[in-house]
Amino acid sequence: MPTERSKLANAYTKAANEPLKNFTHSVDKNLYNFRFAEAINRSMPAAKIIYCRRKPLYNVLSVLRSNLSAGNNYTAEPADAANSIIHQQKSLSPLKENAGNQIFTFDYDNFTNSPENQARELINWIGLQWNDHYLHPEQSGRSINTASVIQARRPISNRSVGGWNNYKELLKPAEAVL
Repeated sequence: MPTERSKLANAYTKAANEPLKNFTHSVDKNLYNFRFAEAINRSMPAAKIIYCRRKPLYNVLSVLRSNLSAGNNYTAEPADAANSIIHQQKSLSPLKENAGNQIFTFDYDNFTNSPENQARELINWIGLQWNDHYLHPEQSGRSINTASVIQARRPISNRSVGGWNNYKELLKPAEAVL
Protein backbone atom coordinates (compact mmCIF):
# COMPACT_ATOMS: atom_id res chain seq x y z
CA MET A 1 0.00 0.00 0.00
CA PRO A 2 1.45 3.40 -0.96
CA THR A 3 2.47 5.71 1.84
CA GLU A 4 1.44 9.36 2.01
CA ARG A 5 4.98 10.26 0.99
CA SER A 6 4.93 8.08 -2.08
CA LYS A 7 1.45 9.37 -3.02
CA LEU A 8 2.73 12.95 -2.82
CA ALA A 9 5.84 12.11 -4.84
CA ASN A 10 3.81 10.28 -7.49
CA ALA A 11 1.23 13.07 -7.79
CA TYR A 12 3.89 15.75 -8.15
CA THR A 13 5.97 13.73 -10.60
CA LYS A 14 2.93 13.00 -12.76
CA ALA A 15 1.80 16.65 -12.81
CA ALA A 16 5.30 18.04 -13.39
CA ASN A 17 6.31 15.55 -16.04
CA GLU A 18 3.11 15.38 -18.09
CA PRO A 19 4.31 18.04 -20.56
CA LEU A 20 7.88 16.67 -20.44
CA LYS A 21 7.32 13.03 -21.37
CA ASN A 22 10.32 12.90 -23.69
CA PHE A 23 12.86 14.19 -21.15
CA THR A 24 14.70 12.42 -18.35
CA HIS A 25 15.24 15.58 -16.27
CA SER A 26 13.28 18.73 -15.64
CA VAL A 27 13.73 21.86 -13.56
CA ASP A 28 10.95 23.43 -11.51
CA LYS A 29 12.10 26.90 -10.49
CA ASN A 30 8.87 28.11 -8.98
CA LEU A 31 9.52 31.07 -6.67
CA TYR A 32 7.73 29.30 -3.83
CA ASN A 33 9.51 25.95 -3.99
CA PHE A 34 11.45 26.85 -0.84
CA ARG A 35 8.18 26.45 1.10
CA PHE A 36 7.99 22.83 0.01
CA ALA A 37 11.68 21.95 0.09
CA GLU A 38 11.47 19.88 3.29
CA ALA A 39 8.44 17.96 1.98
CA ILE A 40 10.28 17.35 -1.29
CA ASN A 41 13.32 16.18 0.66
CA ARG A 42 11.25 13.73 2.72
CA SER A 43 8.91 12.43 0.02
CA MET A 44 11.27 12.36 -2.97
CA PRO A 45 14.71 11.34 -1.74
CA ALA A 46 16.04 11.13 -5.31
CA ALA A 47 15.11 14.77 -6.01
CA LYS A 48 17.97 17.22 -6.35
CA ILE A 49 17.36 20.66 -4.85
CA ILE A 50 19.40 23.55 -6.21
CA TYR A 51 19.53 26.69 -4.09
CA CYS A 52 20.67 29.57 -6.27
CA ARG A 53 22.32 32.23 -4.15
CA ARG A 54 22.89 35.86 -5.13
CA LYS A 55 23.62 39.02 -3.24
CA PRO A 56 20.34 39.82 -1.41
CA LEU A 57 20.11 43.37 -2.76
CA TYR A 58 20.34 42.06 -6.31
CA ASN A 59 17.49 39.67 -5.52
CA VAL A 60 15.45 42.57 -4.18
CA LEU A 61 16.09 44.56 -7.35
CA SER A 62 15.17 41.56 -9.49
CA VAL A 63 11.91 41.07 -7.57
CA LEU A 64 11.01 44.75 -7.94
CA ARG A 65 11.67 44.58 -11.70
CA SER A 66 9.58 41.47 -12.18
CA ASN A 67 6.05 41.73 -13.34
CA LEU A 68 4.56 38.99 -11.20
CA SER A 69 0.87 38.28 -11.03
CA ALA A 70 -1.50 39.57 -8.37
CA GLY A 71 -0.97 38.05 -4.94
CA ASN A 72 2.78 38.62 -4.98
CA ASN A 73 2.52 41.79 -2.91
CA TYR A 74 6.11 41.58 -1.71
CA THR A 75 7.21 42.68 -5.20
CA ALA A 76 5.96 46.25 -4.77
CA GLU A 77 8.14 47.55 -1.93
CA PRO A 78 11.88 47.04 -1.31
CA ALA A 79 11.43 46.28 2.40
CA ASP A 80 8.75 43.67 1.65
CA ALA A 81 10.99 42.01 -0.92
CA ALA A 82 13.86 41.97 1.60
CA ASN A 83 11.62 40.36 4.24
CA SER A 84 10.61 37.72 1.71
CA ILE A 85 14.27 36.91 1.05
CA ILE A 86 14.98 36.65 4.79
CA HIS A 87 11.99 34.31 5.16
CA GLN A 88 13.30 32.16 2.31
CA GLN A 89 16.78 31.95 3.83
CA LYS A 90 15.42 31.06 7.28
CA SER A 91 13.12 28.43 5.80
CA LEU A 92 15.94 26.75 3.89
CA SER A 93 18.61 26.97 6.58
CA PRO A 94 17.65 23.76 8.47
CA LEU A 95 17.31 21.85 5.23
CA LYS A 96 20.73 22.97 3.99
CA GLU A 97 22.21 21.74 7.28
CA ASN A 98 20.43 18.37 7.27
CA ALA A 99 19.81 17.36 3.65
CA GLY A 100 23.35 16.26 2.94
CA ASN A 101 23.95 15.75 -0.77
CA GLN A 102 20.32 16.43 -1.75
CA ILE A 103 20.74 20.22 -1.82
CA PHE A 104 23.34 22.14 -3.81
CA THR A 105 24.12 25.80 -3.21
CA PHE A 106 24.84 27.41 -6.56
CA ASP A 107 26.43 30.85 -6.38
CA TYR A 108 25.21 32.90 -9.34
CA ASP A 109 27.94 35.55 -9.12
CA ASN A 110 30.69 32.91 -9.10
CA PHE A 111 28.98 31.21 -12.03
CA THR A 112 28.91 34.33 -14.19
CA ASN A 113 32.59 34.97 -13.45
CA SER A 114 33.70 31.36 -13.98
CA PRO A 115 30.91 29.62 -15.90
CA GLU A 116 32.61 26.40 -16.91
CA ASN A 117 33.97 25.56 -13.45
CA GLN A 118 30.66 26.26 -11.72
CA ALA A 119 28.56 24.55 -14.38
CA ARG A 120 30.75 21.44 -14.35
CA GLU A 121 30.42 21.19 -10.58
CA LEU A 122 26.63 21.43 -10.80
CA ILE A 123 26.30 19.03 -13.74
CA ASN A 124 28.54 16.50 -11.98
CA TRP A 125 26.44 16.80 -8.79
CA ILE A 126 23.24 16.21 -10.78
CA GLY A 127 24.84 13.15 -12.37
CA LEU A 128 24.65 14.22 -16.01
CA GLN A 129 27.29 13.90 -18.70
CA TRP A 130 29.09 17.17 -19.46
CA ASN A 131 28.25 18.87 -22.75
CA ASP A 132 29.83 22.13 -23.91
CA HIS A 133 26.36 23.26 -25.00
CA TYR A 134 25.61 23.90 -21.31
CA LEU A 135 27.79 27.01 -21.63
CA HIS A 136 25.70 28.38 -24.51
CA PRO A 137 22.06 28.73 -23.42
CA GLU A 138 21.51 31.24 -26.24
CA GLN A 139 21.84 28.32 -28.70
CA SER A 140 19.23 26.11 -27.04
CA GLY A 141 15.86 25.60 -28.64
CA ARG A 142 14.32 24.06 -25.53
CA SER A 143 11.15 25.44 -24.02
CA ILE A 144 11.59 27.95 -21.20
CA ASN A 145 8.48 28.87 -19.23
CA THR A 146 9.72 31.39 -16.70
CA ALA A 147 9.74 35.11 -16.04
CA SER A 148 13.48 35.11 -16.78
CA VAL A 149 13.12 33.66 -20.30
CA ILE A 150 14.90 36.64 -21.90
CA GLN A 151 17.85 36.31 -19.53
CA ALA A 152 17.93 32.54 -20.04
CA ARG A 153 18.23 33.02 -23.82
CA ARG A 154 21.27 35.31 -23.56
CA PRO A 155 24.91 34.26 -23.43
CA ILE A 156 26.28 33.80 -19.91
CA SER A 157 27.57 37.16 -18.74
CA ASN A 158 28.57 38.88 -15.51
CA ARG A 159 27.35 42.31 -16.62
CA SER A 160 24.52 42.33 -14.05
CA VAL A 161 26.80 41.44 -11.12
CA GLY A 162 26.90 44.47 -8.86
CA GLY A 163 24.22 46.20 -10.93
CA TRP A 164 22.16 46.80 -7.82
CA ASN A 165 24.74 49.47 -6.87
CA ASN A 166 23.11 51.73 -9.48
CA TYR A 167 19.92 51.66 -7.40
CA LYS A 168 21.32 52.17 -3.90
CA GLU A 169 18.88 54.97 -3.10
CA LEU A 170 15.86 52.91 -4.15
CA LEU A 171 17.16 49.90 -2.21
CA LYS A 172 17.84 51.70 1.10
CA PRO A 173 14.62 50.39 2.74
CA ALA A 174 15.63 46.84 1.78
CA GLU A 175 19.18 47.36 3.00
CA ALA A 176 17.82 48.48 6.38
CA VAL A 177 15.84 45.21 6.66
CA LEU A 178 18.70 43.01 5.53
